[in-house]
Amino acid sequence: MLQELQTDYMVQEYLPAGIRIFRESDYRYVIPSWHQAIEVNCTLDGHIDDFYVNGQPHSLPQEKLLVINAFEVHSVKSHKEDDFKALSLSYPYAFVKSHFPDIDEYYIAIDGKDGLDAKQKAAYSYIREKCLAIVKLYEEDSPTRSVKISVLLLEILDLLLTYFLVKREQSLALSRDDKAMQRLMDITDFVAKNYQGDISLDSLAERYFLSKEYLARFFKAHMGVTLGNYITAVRADKAREAIRLGYGKTFTEIAKSCGFSGLRTMDRALQKAYGMTAREIKKKLLQVEKTA
Repeated sequence: MLQELQTDYMVQEYLPAGIRIFRESDYRYVIPSWHQAIEVNCTLDGHIDDFYVNGQPHSLPQEKLLVINAFEVHSVKSHKEDDFKALSLSYPYAFVKSHFPDIDEYYIAIDGKDGLDAKQKAAYSYIREKCLAIVKLYEEDSPTRSVKISVLLLEILDLLLTYFLVKREQSLALSRDDKAMQRLMDITDFVAKNYQGDISLDSLAERYFLSKEYLARFFKAHMGVTLGNYITAVRADKAREAIRLGYGKTFTEIAKSCGFSGLRTMDRALQKAYGMTAREIKKKLLQVEKTA
């Protein structure tokens, strides 16, 4: 089956950074998440309308670069054109810190070319060129491909650290609440593993020995969405994947298997996240198959 969402991924363990190339022809919602990594996003074709970082909206038109710093919560909700293509590079924070120990004192500021000086604009253009070169190499079958891509990734990191560092008001090591980060990780991991069951604000508050009021405030403050909406978004993401794969299940069976009370509830969640009902998602997949 030809997927309407095609994602290429090169495993990071062999490279200085993880590489993802996105090809999408559909309304796409990526649930809020954060990583222990510095992420460089580059739109190659098409655009992303609503890219949220720490609750602030950003748009990514063609050729724009956007850097997401480590531990920044980000999500995507956007309608993209049929020729959409984007590159995402993810530099593990530990790797960056091993080569630049003072990284806790800084963040990398790139959100398009606006406000950049002449040297930064030149560096920005070089990064764009290197991103395009990575995509080209990625799609080639060469015995030295990984070596060449590694060189380009390190050159991009060097440009980022040389021209786009901004001093933090407080060191990340001091400002980051590791206990809160661990709690968020525990909660989101639990939801990812148990979305099929009966999980709610009440049950999670009881599990983590917190009051419902505190947990609701805590999650919304750190993730930018309510816990209930987050759970629904995870279920919608799993349902969409189940519809894509089929498994010989009816839409109602898929809804039940993904933690929804029924098809109508699942359709509302899918409509909100992807702009389509289960039947419309399946129909579009079949159309893509016919034209493949």
